[in-house]
Amino acid sequence: MSILYRALWQAPTDQAIETASEEFGVWVGSKHSEIEVPDVGEAEGEGVSVEVRRGDDDAGSIARWILREERDASRWVTTLTCICARDGGEPWFWVDVDNVSHDYLESVTVSAPRLVRSLINRLGRSHRGNQALVGSPVQLRPDDLQEFLTELEDPDRELPVVVFAYDSKVGLDMSNDRADKAAQILAGLCRVYVLGSLGNEEFRRQVGPQLAVWAGAARVYLPGVDPANPSPYRHKYFLARTFGHSSRKQGLLIADYLDRLLTRQRPPPEYFRLRPLIDTADFSSFEELWTEFEEVTAERDRLKEQEFASAAERDDLEERIDQFQLEAHRFWAAARQTGAEADLVALLTESAEVVDDVRFSLPATCEEAIDLARRELRRIAIPDDALRDLEVIDQSLESRSWVRGIWKGLVALDEYAAVAPDFNGDFWIWCETSGDEWAWPATDKKLSMTESKDVQSNKRLREMRVLPVAKAVDPAGKTLMYAHLKIAQGGGNNIPRVYFHDDTKGETGKVHIGLLGPHYLVKNRSG
Repeated sequence: MSILYRALWQAPTDQAIETASEEFGVWVGSKHSEIEVPDVGEAEGEGVSVEVRRGDDDAGSIARWILREERDASRWVTTLTCICARDGGEPWFWVDVDNVSHDYLESVTVSAPRLVRSLINRLGRSHRGNQALVGSPVQLRPDDLQEFLTELEDPDRELPVVVFAYDSKVGLDMSNDRADKAAQILAGLCRVYVLGSLGNEEFRRQVGPQLAVWAGAARVYLPGVDPANPSPYRHKYFLARTFGHSSRKQGLLIADYLDRLLTRQRPPPEYFRLRPLIDTADFSSFEELWTEFEEVTAERDRLKEQEFASAAERDDLEERIDQFQLEAHRFWAAARQTGAEADLVALLTESAEVVDDVRFSLPATCEEAIDLARRELRRIAIPDDALRDLEVIDQSLESRSWVRGIWKGLVALDEYAAVAPDFNGDFWIWCETSGDEWAWPATDKKLSMTESKDVQSNKRLREMRVLPVAKAVDPAGKTLMYAHLKIAQGGGNNIPRVYFHDDTKGETGKVHIGLLGPHYLVKNRSG
């Protein structure tokens, strides 16, 4: 099983188990009216089952409700656990969503179950530490900013804070609707705020430019905000153009990002004292096993945090590199135009020609990069069938650097195609020898013009590389493609690959993209 969602919170109530039982029953009934949730035990229906466990002793009470649903080739399991210790602490509510599937390479969209929102709304005063949790976005007005900053900078804050800026391009209603849908999707994971039409500038002034959010974007503020050391790369920024006109996409992208962090949350200590009441496992060596588990988990968390920080810092550095590259290009273009140092400053500030060079564009999503390429890069062809599982790339932690890499690769192919008819060599040789500033790195880690003998001799792997192409190239509308750009190394099966066919010396005079998608679509070995 893979945990896709986890929420943990507390609420001041002496009817915790009763409330949880009622809300779970209502929720299951709304999904599967034929199932009646038992007080204890199991109930089954077609493709669905419910299990309820309860336990009570001098240390406290614990109850667990489990819904298992079979959907096509996958199984979804939603688990609600209520933990009530008798030491005077408030009850804990814990919801997990797990999934296992035969189609494990297919992307999965996850949002908070309605059960979570129902519980949070009914309980009232739900919280995680000092942080209140609600099922709807909180309007952030200028008068509320000081209280917000106190929450944001609280060193004891345990959950993220998400802020949505007002988007003048879609208006107030759509801006609020995005935030409302996101708050539903993110229920239990964070606290969601939305800025009004007059709040963006004041918010920027209060939090500082490095941590601000504006123009319809959203920002996720992880715990540990330090005004003296903002570290903006730690607090992921989602551009408004990433969301288009969808009111749900914003929340789903943020949920995908947060779920990879928050599914690592540990249950409260009270759970491990009460767990034997509902679990029949042998706990004779529990303390010994738990100590070992904590050590392994701590090391995993350290490595994950290191990976996250490195990826975020790399994004920040790549953005700076892009800006430096733009400035360098402007400098030399201005120098070539003037030939005189005296005119240089004026041209640097007044020349719009270089600034408008589409090749320096910084697309935020795969869709944006593709639209830009189809509109501006005339010597490459990208059929719709070549675009597969792009949301997997867009929702990855490294999406910003990956999308920019895809764009740079498409630009390189277009620049090559412009000179290819008169060039004596293929794309690799052009990249290696031309000295063109837009050339793609001609290294084994970034480019391959063929595949290994293992791939070429394996029918199944070879067929994965029979990809769509214009019928002017092949009347069948498909052809075998081995050449591909390696956008990134490492990162697992989701790293992007761009497969292409070179017809620059053929009838079309273009480079044809046969596949743009995650690496798992073109495996390298059997399995």
